[in-house]
Formats: sequence, C-alpha cells, structure tokens
Amino acid sequence: MAKLILKEGNGDNEIFIDNEDKMNFGDVAKETILAYFESVIVESKKIVKENEKIKAQNKKIPDRKKHKKLIKEKEAITVTKFRGILDLTNKIYNRVMLDEENEIASEQISDLAYLKVKLAYESGRDEVVKDFVEKTLLTKPIDHIITCVKCEQKAHFLLYARYLESLIAYFTFYEETYNAQIAKIYANGGIN
Repeated sequence: MAKLILKEGNGDNEIFIDNEDKMNFGDVAKETILAYFESVIVESKKIVKENEKIKAQNKKIPDRKKHKKLIKEKEAITVTKFRGILDLTNKIYNRVMLDEENEIASEQISDLAYLKVKLAYESGRDEVVKDFVEKTLLTKPIDHIITCVKCEQKAHFLLYARYLESLIAYFTFYEETYNAQIAKIYANGGIN
C-alpha cells in the first residue's frame, strides 16, 4: 500500500507518495497538526511581545482595529472552516469507491480540480485558512493525483482523503488544548 509522505526539501515543502516509507498518513497528519499549532503559539508570543514593547514605550496601539485583526489572523483555524472541504472530499471519495477501475474517472478529476479551486478560494478569503492550507500542504497531493499518468490514482486519492480526514481528527483532538494555551498567552500579555 502506498504511503502519503510530507517532507521538507531544499527549503520548500514538498509532498509525494511512496511505497517504501514506514510512516503512514495518520502519523503524518498528527505531526503536521502539532507543528501547525506550535507555529500558531510562536506567532501569538510574537504578537504579545510586540504589544508589550508598545506598552513599555507608553504608547497607545496606533490602530486598535488593525491590531485586533492581526491577532485574529494569527489565531488557529477552526474545524468549521473545513467542513465544506471535508464534505466535498467525502463526496468524491464515495464516488471513487463505487468505481471498480484503478484510475479515477474524468468527472472525479474535475471534482478534484474544483476541490483545489475551493481551497484556493477559502485561502484567499481568510489568512488563517491560507496559513493552514500552506502548512498542511493540502493542494500538492491534488496536483499529483490529477497529473499522474502511470500511477494508481485511486489509491493515491484514497490516501489523500484519509490524510485530510486524519488532519481534521487530530485537529479536533488537540484544538481545545492549544486554544487554551493561546488564550493564556494573550491573557498574560494583556490582550483580550
């Protein structure tokens, strides 16, 4: 069975599917979600330090609305933002599972292309979504599945669907803990 692998290479994130590696999509999803939350915590601490520096200089925050917006942009994404993406992926998954072919039908390839467009649209609308999509590399496997000629498209898509589902599951599992940590960072830094 093929494995979905996330790998850092040459400073760029890349994603590929490999048959030899022992890491599975669940492990990859867990590591990816934990790294995502840690990056949000780091960003939150930077905002608090910036806020403390402004206060230490006895200055008012120049544009309170802009500052609040910056804080919101650095918060973690919510699962609700990805329900539509997960629903669309599940619809494609169900159609792929009904098909007995090893290749994905052109209609399902179109659905995958639409899924990529939907991810781009949501990323463009919300900086938090964009950050999540980039850090979890959600669009790169779609490119691979759409363009691979002599590969097991169906198996690769099924792995992608399981990876996305695993991301959401681990996100849901860790969300409360990390959001509490982030809220504490802001509260200790005097940001409400």
